[in-house]
Amino acid sequence: MPSTFYTVNTTSGSAAGSLPYVATIDADATSPVIVNFDPTVFSGPETIALSTPITLSNTGEPIYINGGDIVGPITITGGPTINIFQVGSNVTATIANVTLSDGSVAGFGGGISNAGSLSLIDCTISGCTANNGAAIANYSGATVTVIGSTISGNTAIDGGAVENSGTMQIVNSILSGNSADVGGALYNSGSLSVLGSTISGNTAVQGGGVMNSGILTVCDSTISGNTAVDYGGGAIYNFGGTLTLSDSTLLSNSAANGGAICNIEGTATIDNCNLLANSANTDGGGVYNDLGTLSVSDSSISGNWAGGNGGGVWNYGSISLTATNR
Repeated sequence: MPSTFYTVNTTSGSAAGSLPYVATIDADATSPVIVNFDPTVFSGPETIALSTPITLSNTGEPIYINGGDIVGPITITGGPTINIFQVGSNVTATIANVTLSDGSVAGFGGGISNAGSLSLIDCTISGCTANNGAAIANYSGATVTVIGSTISGNTAIDGGAVENSGTMQIVNSILSGNSADVGGALYNSGSLSVLGSTISGNTAVQGGGVMNSGILTVCDSTISGNTAVDYGGGAIYNFGGTLTLSDSTLLSNSAANGGAICNIEGTATIDNCNLLANSANTDGGGVYNDLGTLSVSDSSISGNWAGGNGGGVWNYGSISLTATNR
């Protein structure tokens, strides 16, 4: 079936022909919806200021919103009580080549709340706030894939950039300068994979970079300069979760316990990684393992510092070190 093409021809946040009008078109579409932007209107940097969120609700046909064919860039802004996109259950949506900023809600997802299947490609999300997942909140049973995107400068209580309770993959992306009480960049209770990405300069009370109580896989990534200002996990706080870390570098992170990794009652497997120059005010400059299971192989834990015990590793659990420099 041929696609339905829709061209946004105004920067208005509510009028006919605007981006929010897409929700009306999409809700009634009987074929895939492809949304582009008029190059005569969007010939340079333009901002679309929303008065209400964009709600995507068509469960029968996918929608593709692409800001990449014009000079741009295109920035879509929310407001003090307005998040930007709400993706409904069983909806399939792709958002590409746009910037989302200044969305804010008291609940979930200041930038995007997702209950469907969402792909986010070559986008930027910044300046958003929420209680949970300032940039993106991904609900249980939902799926998000983030590719080639930057998520920075967002603030939440849980998950300064992202809260994930569903299934999520972050690929070749940057998460920086976000803050939260728990999980400065990421708060995961679902299944989360981070591939070829950078998590840097984020801050939280616990889990400066990542808070994980679900299943977390990190591969070929750099986690650096993150801070947990109280208790544990400058880079990653693994609390009762399953962490698999491979081919990655954890550099110059800091916390009270576990400058790089704090593993409490969880399972942490570290392979072919470098944990360098991390610091803990109390114990475990590199890794703090308390009643958890820790396996480290073919890795370097070097140049880390602790004010108390275990400059490299502090352990009160099960530990296996194989061909590891520490």
